Amino acid sequence: MISHEHQCIFIHIPKTAGSSVEYKLGNINIPNLGSQDHRTIRDIEPIYGLRALRLLSRKRAGVSRKHYLPNLLGFGKYVISPELYKNYHKFTIVRNPWERVWSWYKNTMRSSIHGIKPCSFDDFLILHENNWALRPQLWWIVDHFNEIAVNQIIRFENIDTECEKLFRKLGFEDNSLLHLLDGEGALNHYRENYSERARDLVTRRYAREINLFDYKF
Repeated sequence: MISHEHQCIFIHIPKTAGSSVEYKLGNINIPNLGSQDHRTIRDIEPIYGLRALRLLSRKRAGVSRKHYLPNLLGFGKYVISPELYKNYHKFTIVRNPWERVWSWYKNTMRSSIHGIKPCSFDDFLILHENNWALRPQLWWIVDHFNEIAVNQIIRFENIDTECEKLFRKLGFEDNSLLHLLDGEGALNHYRENYSERARDLVTRRYAREINLFDYKF
């Protein structure tokens, strides 16, 4: 989401307390399904000049010449202007992958609105591996050149402390973070719900972010 009032861009990765941050930034009032902004940094970043030319010259899935050619020629329509994108503080929140995946599983099992039939956790990881929310967290924050494009990465484990500092920097008088959608129960015990097979599946699937952010089961 983009907050012009606070001059920042927040990339909301599912199941990382992002609804609370969007509420704080004024993007949502009541966090209903579909009200959150889950755009990637690639959906927001203005592409122009040499970057657009580089993308146009590469044969890469997801790169649309029709989309970037207007930007290259100087008459593209940006989600945000290049100047504001450069100057706004861009941040996200990441979470232990094993805990995040378990949290999303519990979320889908609580409500049929997600369209996922009740199943075991192991079956869920196999049958729904392509579920949009189970994409690696890096998918949301890397640009078209596979480089991390945010200024700050907040860890879910330290969210209150790190968000308090961030909100102070963004000019809030009240730096606290109201925790919304906090009905998941004792997620600190997610380990108890993992079989060896499920643990290995998550380890392999999210290896890059596990290594990058030094997460452990």
